[in-house]
Amino acid sequence: MEIDTSRTMIVPEVLKEGNYERWSILMEHYLVAQDLWDVVRSSEMLGGGNKREWMKKNALALHAIGISCGREAFDQIKNKRSAKVAWDALAAKLKPPSVVEDVTPDISEPDQERQTASLAGQQEKLQKLVCCESIPEVKRFLDRNEDMISPQMLDSALRHAITCGRKEMARYLYREIPLDFLRGDSGFFLLEHCITNGMFGKEFYNSSSP
Repeated sequence: MEIDTSRTMIVPEVLKEGNYERWSILMEHYLVAQDLWDVVRSSEMLGGGNKREWMKKNALALHAIGISCGREAFDQIKNKRSAKVAWDALAAKLKPPSVVEDVTPDISEPDQERQTASLAGQQEKLQKLVCCESIPEVKRFLDRNEDMISPQMLDSALRHAITCGRKEMARYLYREIPLDFLRGDSGFFLLEHCITNGMFGKEFYNSSSP
């Protein structure tokens, strides 16, 4: 089987040396949208979880990561049985060293944890809203939390709406994503994901483009 293809249906470019940062962002978006990110964040089943369901999600996440790797990257994880272990192994091998560590503001660990928890909480709320509430309710949430809502968060929410089968919600969220994001590689892949899942046809993109 030829593993080192140029692109997959999950990410526009398989993982290889030099593209880890972009690949990991897109891969995380996909895993979040598919409700698989929890098995990548932790190798232990969360309290109250179903072991069989956890094992299934781990297998799905591991498969998604594997088929999104180039040949050399895949060789690093081909014997892994945990999605988290595979993810961490790829990061250890291919994640470039940070070039901004020296200029990062000195934020205490508790503050960092609170900030991360706050953003994660907002994303979780948004994903629940896009699956269960009306578009006006989602709009009110976005307006109230404008400073915290990033294009990446909207991307993940849109993918979650697709998973829930909410076509009109997906259309609304697509129009809320900044054009600069949509014009980039992430935006192209998001559009492809929407079309592949039958949420709207190519004519929607043509009518939405400037």
